[in-house]
Amino acid sequence: MRIMLKISFLALFGMYGFQNIYSQNTDFNVSVLLKFANYTTFPEQHVFKNGNFTIGYIGKNDKFELLQKKLQFQSVDNKVVEVIPITSLSDLDSCNMIYFDSIQNQLTLQVCNFLTNKPILSITNNVQLLNYGVMFYFYPEDNTIRYLFNKNAIANSSLHIKSSILKPQYSFTNTKNE
Repeated sequence: MRIMLKISFLALFGMYGFQNIYSQNTDFNVSVLLKFANYTTFPEQHVFKNGNFTIGYIGKNDKFELLQKKLQFQSVDNKVVEVIPITSLSDLDSCNMIYFDSIQNQLTLQVCNFLTNKPILSITNNVQLLNYGVMFYFYPEDNTIRYLFNKNAIANSSLHIKSSILKPQYSFTNTKNE
């Protein structure tokens, strides 16, 4: 049984320098993806393709291009962020993170199955994908970003996610500057 806990992003995020986490103009939020990545320690043997932090996105469409553009000059753990389209399971070999948007198709479910027990951080804005092994689901609510997590998916990966974001009382403020 997968255990999902609801966590609210409320007052403390500002203490950790989390800026501009809510965007009404996009379906995904780059700051949230980066924040989760920075709260994760990847195994030493995990590949960083070309020294980059690689985020996979299912398919190649307008949302992919927007994500790629917004992450163009970002970094995670001093590694340049690279966004690649996932069109087959072989594309996952170089990924550190997978972002699933609300689109769900056959490849999405294949990727979810592939990710089981892999050191790849998985994040979505489709709550149903938590049932298929995605680690985190985030959504905006009342100018706040909230999230649920799949405790078993996290425990079965070899990722080390800071315990502070896995506690129900941990929260983050929403700032809309910029």
